[in-house]
Amino acid sequence: MQELQYQLGRCIGKGSSSHVYELVGHSDLLLKTIDSVNGVASVHVNIHAVRETIARQRQLSEGVALAKMLEVGKKNGFAAVVIERAPGSAIYTLGMSYGDWSIRAQEFAQVSQEAYNKAVFDAKQIMDAGLAIDLCPENFFYDSQKGITFIDVNKGYQVPSLQIPFTLYPVLNTRETHLKTEEDLDNLEQITKKLIQVGDFDPRLIKF
Repeated sequence: MQELQYQLGRCIGKGSSSHVYELVGHSDLLLKTIDSVNGVASVHVNIHAVRETIARQRQLSEGVALAKMLEVGKKNGFAAVVIERAPGSAIYTLGMSYGDWSIRAQEFAQVSQEAYNKAVFDAKQIMDAGLAIDLCPENFFYDSQKGITFIDVNKGYQVPSLQIPFTLYPVLNTRETHLKTEEDLDNLEQITKKLIQVGDFDPRLIKF
């Protein structure tokens, strides 16, 4: 398996068995390494899984807003994949402050119905291609010009309800977890109504 010829920049994300790096000279791309030391699968198995995911992603129409996997290989002894960089930023980050969350919830309440329509349509296409959407809000990026983009989509089957990430309250500071105003609740209701209007899956029907 070929060694990917990219120079790693700073690490901008870390999962339980992966790291995500910027790439020097490629501001529109990221590289994700998949750790086979702490993880269960071997490098070969991880690379095979990524190839299957890329094959399924290629079934999607061009307009689906997904940060696609582009190239797979090895980097520094690990399975690695080059991924498109999503525009904007994560809708919420785990452990964010109440104040930051409230501002974001207000912003998403004002997002157009058309943007939510496209996100739900894209989610259904992704599911139909045999791809699973991780419903962590850090895997949904929003840009005021380009709308909602999905990241970290892998092979698998899952019913994606966008009400789960968009109405999550990921505030972990115990001094703030009780805070939520009437305005906040109204913003969450507006988000939910827009998603339900376009046929988003009812999260109460999803079994984890």
